[in-house]
Amino acid sequence: MLSIIFISISTSFLYSAEYDIGDIVSESHQQIEYTFCYGDSSDTELQLAHFNGETNGGQYKIIWIEMAATWWGSCIYTTGQVDEIYNQWQDNPHFVKVTALKDIGSPYSCEDWGELGLPGLPAIIDDGDGTDETDLFNLFHTAQFSAHNHAFINHNMVVYFKTTATDSDEINGVLEEMLNLCVLSGNCTDGSDCISGDSNSDSILNVLDVVTAVNCILHPDECTISAIDCVDMNNDNVLNVLDIIQIVDAILSTD
Repeated sequence: MLSIIFISISTSFLYSAEYDIGDIVSESHQQIEYTFCYGDSSDTELQLAHFNGETNGGQYKIIWIEMAATWWGSCIYTTGQVDEIYNQWQDNPHFVKVTALKDIGSPYSCEDWGELGLPGLPAIIDDGDGTDETDLFNLFHTAQFSAHNHAFINHNMVVYFKTTATDSDEINGVLEEMLNLCVLSGNCTDGSDCISGDSNSDSILNVLDVVTAVNCILHPDECTISAIDCVDMNNDNVLNVLDIIQIVDAILSTD
């Protein structure tokens, strides 16, 4: 068993990452097929092109790719935490997460790995053993000598963020930013989406949203349901000064 794990480690770090933050995923790499080995997906193969709104009929998605190896300790210890984050976003129609698991069988099977966290969550693909330069790990990893990496691809198929840290606040913040930008672009609107903080629903974050938000806090009976959803920045189902502070921060961050 030790020799198998050693071989896995030695072959898993052969390539530097193809993509860095700000790079657009090429059409050829979007077309590569990866095989699902766990999850409730009705498809047997995954292509990143499936989530490209320009080529799939307008169904724009933001993508979270978690890269893991069955023998890497932090991957094992954080599966529950990762699934909890995923569970918060899985109902959003513009969000998708995939776990790219490599070195399956050293020692965990794909099924065993899937059962470490919340059963059935999320979909897992077989990401090979690190010897193929088109494995998702080799395309998107952050640290060559860390088997646990996260990459986030926005609705334009641009690598938006990469990290080796499984930080719930950071990951949730990145996902919220990407979804807000997709809504702002007009590509992720389905009647229920809003830009967080856009209390007057004009697709612009500015001082008018602060005014509307304050009015919602002072006169909740006069506040529309859509405004309440957009004002509740911290998703605690309570409108208060903490939401105002986050709206101001969001406005300043867009300047």
